Formats: sequence, structure tokens, C-alpha cells
Amino acid sequence: MAQQSKSRKLDQYIVRFPDGMRDRLKELAEEHNRSLNAEIIDHIHKGLEHERLLSVIDSREREIALLSTQSTELIESTTRREERLYTDLVTLRRLQPENEALKETIKSKDEIIENLQESISLMRMMNEMQRLNVSLLFAILDEAEAGSDDLLQKTIAHRKIVPTPEQEKDAEQLVLEMRRVAKIKSKTS
Repeated sequence: MAQQSKSRKLDQYIVRFPDGMRDRLKELAEEHNRSLNAEIIDHIHKGLEHERLLSVIDSREREIALLSTQSTELIESTTRREERLYTDLVTLRRLQPENEALKETIKSKDEIIENLQESISLMRMMNEMQRLNVSLLFAILDEAEAGSDDLLQKTIAHRKIVPTPEQEKDAEQLVLEMRRVAKIKSKTS
């Protein structure tokens, strides 16, 4: 018995072809210069490859649909975000003059506060000077009461402001009045 080739030992199947298919496969086998079996195997291989490619295409189409949905959602989200940013920008531009006015108001209030603080400081100094002047006046009066006007004369001599003639007259009147009051007090005591 002649030895069978290895390809003959492989699984063999009996296939029933629909009418005309066997003839069409023979024609294709002759066109491609191969056996009917090789032509059938090639068509089976192409059919399986076609199914695999359809599966890949289907998978890719699902990915594309998902990406399309995601990109649509992203575009809508970005559009909403841009609309909010635009609204915020319009609001900021509208508030800009008010903000500048508030800055100026705060600046002017700061200046007012600074001026008030300076005024308070000056008033404190004036109060202290007035207190010292009152103390000096009482000391002069006490001395005048004792019969002396030395402190009054020294105070007049050391003052830094040069009095006008009218102020000189007023000072002399004050000295005379102080002396008169001092004499009256000394007589009654």
C-alpha cells in the first residue's frame, strides 16, 4: 500500500456545497492556480479573518462612540465653563470702577484718620502747654501775692514771641491788675 502523505492523515471533512458553489470555487482555484482544497481553505481563512476584523471594527466603533460621547460632554462642559468665565469677567469689569472708587474712599479715610491722629496729638500738646501755662500763672500770682513780680518779669523777658505794642500794653495792664489784686489780698489777710 502506498504511503499516505502527511496532509492526507489530517482531519478530513465531507462538505456539502450549495448548488453552484462548488463550480464557482473550481473556477476561482483555476484562476489562482491552486487546488480546490487550497481555494476552500483560503476562503475559510479569509472568512475567519473577516469575522475577526469585523469584531475589531465593532470594538473600534464602540470606542469611537464612547470617545465621541466623552468629547461631546467635554465640549459642553468646557462651553459652560467658558460661559461662566465670561460672565465672571463681565462682572469683574463692571465692578472695577466701584473697586477703584472704594480704594480711593479707603485712601481718603486713611488720610482723614491720619489727620485726626495728628490733630489729637497737637491737642494733647496744647493741653499740656495750657496746663503748664496755668501752673506758671498760679506761680506768678502766688509770687505777686507775696509782693514780688520777678517771675512775671523773667517770663516776659524769656518769651520767644515778640509781642506787638498792643500785647505789651495788655501785659502791663495784667501786671498792674495782678499787683492790685495781690495788694488787696495782702491787706485782707
